Amino acid sequence: MSLTQLYIHAVWSTHNRTPFFIDKEKRVIVYNHIKEYCKTIAVSCLEINGYTDHIHILFQFAPTDSVSEIIRKIKGESSFWINKSKLFETHFRWQTEYYADTISKKEILSVRRYIQNQEKHHTYYSFEEELIKKLGA
Repeated sequence: MSLTQLYIHAVWSTHNRTPFFIDKEKRVIVYNHIKEYCKTIAVSCLEINGYTDHIHILFQFAPTDSVSEIIRKIKGESSFWINKSKLFETHFRWQTEYYADTISKKEILSVRRYIQNQEKHHTYYSFEEELIKKLGA
């Protein structure tokens, strides 16, 4: 029997970094929807949070799945659901690009804390500064 433990920390923004998620209640509604959707595609969403214009997700998945396919499904289904639900007055879209990084089992707790503290974190760093720091540029 094979045993795998594959963890990904993924980040993506709203189209043109439009701050759709200023209202924290709407953010939570979207996060909860994504968590539930992940169950339907056999992805374990370990943590999800973000800020006004982007989202962070820590998830575990099967080795038969691809990271790009999982992210494509989550982004596609959630944007469809957001628009169908008329959560916002204008059309909602995620940006095409995303950031994804593998996470070791030892890093899970620190990554979870990092994701949980997004609001506090973004009082110090912008989304762009965050990505530059993550990419080591």
